[in-house]
Amino acid sequence: MKANKFLCAVFCMAALVAGMSSCKNDSSNSDVTTASLTLDKSVAGVAVGETTTITATVSPDGTATFASSNTAVATVTQDGNVATVTGVAAGTTYITATYSGITRTCAVQVSESAAETHASLQGSDYYILALDAQSAEKIQDKIVADYRPDDESSCLFIWSETFISNTPSGMNCYGNTESWYSLTVTSVGWSGLGLCVGTNLDGVVTNPERLDAMAEVYNNYADYTLHIAIKGNQGVPYLFGFDGNAGTGRVVLGSTSYVDGGNTYAAYADYTNDGEWNHYDVPVSYLVEQGWMFTTGNTESKNIMFVLAGGTAGTNVDYDAIFFYKKAQ
Repeated sequence: MKANKFLCAVFCMAALVAGMSSCKNDSSNSDVTTASLTLDKSVAGVAVGETTTITATVSPDGTATFASSNTAVATVTQDGNVATVTGVAAGTTYITATYSGITRTCAVQVSESAAETHASLQGSDYYILALDAQSAEKIQDKIVADYRPDDESSCLFIWSETFISNTPSGMNCYGNTESWYSLTVTSVGWSGLGLCVGTNLDGVVTNPERLDAMAEVYNNYADYTLHIAIKGNQGVPYLFGFDGNAGTGRVVLGSTSYVDGGNTYAAYADYTNDGEWNHYDVPVSYLVEQGWMFTTGNTESKNIMFVLAGGTAGTNVDYDAIFFYKKAQ
């Protein structure tokens, strides 16, 4: 199935205020310098009583100033261009850095306590296929490979215009005010999308060796789990497929089996048909039993994940937080 439309899902809850500076076009004034200010993150998460840092980079050399829009949610102190944000109460605040008339903002979501972190974010050795930026920031030191779309060598394609993209509203699967993947089946009689790793937007193979990292998951599959989050609201089965460099593993979520290309795939688990988020942990051995595997030396791109939602026009699929990881013991 040929990919012919790129789906770009934007995960951003921060309001970025673009600063502007001007430079007079005067060749006699060679000392005019344009100031700049960037932050190392635009969203962050922290628990009550804990801290996280935001680092500013400025030019020319100098020091930015930081402020919290709501000190009842989080306070901020700084040491040079490094701000330390301390969670005070559950909620969202915005940390604004200012330098030479320029402002940049980082949205910080404070959770009630570290104990409230979802179990799927308390593991280790993450290989990410879909995840919001705030949750990724929480586990950034535990990410081994990040396959989220980057347009260069990891792209999400809608196949043959079989889905249209929606604009999600509300909370994602971890209770963050960030987006997730929400799509609706069109009227062509089938549906599909693929997260293709090793190919750019033009379909040119680029950097397929990124997939070599998945050999670790396969070689130690007994230690790894596949996590999937979906929001069920229509009572239809969804098929999540995972191509290895040999074999394909499939996970069907719903109350009935899924028929594709004359083949019938049994349901792995059902979901609550109430519009709420459902989290699933699937042993990677379940994929391996179907023939899925990865080795090093990858030279071809792969649909490291694909999603099918049937051919009934109007069927919705909402998914979030898909990754391989080692569960906390």
